[in-house]
Amino acid sequence: MSKVEFAGSDWIPAKDAKWTGRWKSGYFGYHPDFGVYRLGTCDQRLQIRLLATLDMESPVPSISVSPAGSNLVVGLYSGEIVLVDLNSVLISKKIPAHSRRVWAVDFSPDGERFVSGSQDGRIKIWSSDGEEMQVVAEMEDRVTSVRFSPDGAMLVSGPKIADPNRAAVRVWRVDSPSLVANFTHHGAGKNVYAVEWLPDGKGFVSGGSDKRVACHLLDDDLPLFQSDKHAGTVTCIAVHPRGKWIASGAWSGTIKVRWTRLCRRGHSRRFQLP
Repeated sequence: MSKVEFAGSDWIPAKDAKWTGRWKSGYFGYHPDFGVYRLGTCDQRLQIRLLATLDMESPVPSISVSPAGSNLVVGLYSGEIVLVDLNSVLISKKIPAHSRRVWAVDFSPDGERFVSGSQDGRIKIWSSDGEEMQVVAEMEDRVTSVRFSPDGAMLVSGPKIADPNRAAVRVWRVDSPSLVANFTHHGAGKNVYAVEWLPDGKGFVSGGSDKRVACHLLDDDLPLFQSDKHAGTVTCIAVHPRGKWIASGAWSGTIKVRWTRLCRRGHSRRFQLP
């Protein structure tokens, strides 16, 4: 049994403590991001308890939690948006927000607004209590994904293309709604089902029916694609908070995790997916 010392509110290993990569009570592990941690202590175990089951009366394609963790916004196939108070775990409001499915919802970083994107081609901004503030866009294309930038000033959206000769991931300005840029790197007629911002807000990652994941900087015309495709359509993307990794999931049942690094080519700096 390893020797254990207690300092303040944290357990620390003594000099003769034993180390392991597997769970074992009284042993210690190490992670480069989290430092030293004790295995098997109660405060290191994830506890999950069901608080409530809420019937939305419609399939649920999108959901987002406010940064403060006090509210939940839910987008429904019916076109409605539902607000849930997480303190009481009760539905606080139902909004007839869109005429068709709400494929995407996302809270702003300050939690004061949220955005919705729908199959009806509209992107809307709402106050945190569910009052419509503005319509950012009305398009022929269906909106399948939309995300606030880290500073809350812009949106990036992915479409399901109506015109097979057109393709565009779009970046929008929020406060004075306008289109900032179109990006056509997924190719004509290819749908984009997932978008996520890079942590510094200078670019985004997207994935779609071309089975690729693309990393694009806002001030660069040349995107960087990962070298190998998924076997199926890319449906979801996650980016590490400090940009270390990009993970993508596909209909094929696979997840690809990519290490990222900033490199320099010519006079431009860009994310590279090796």
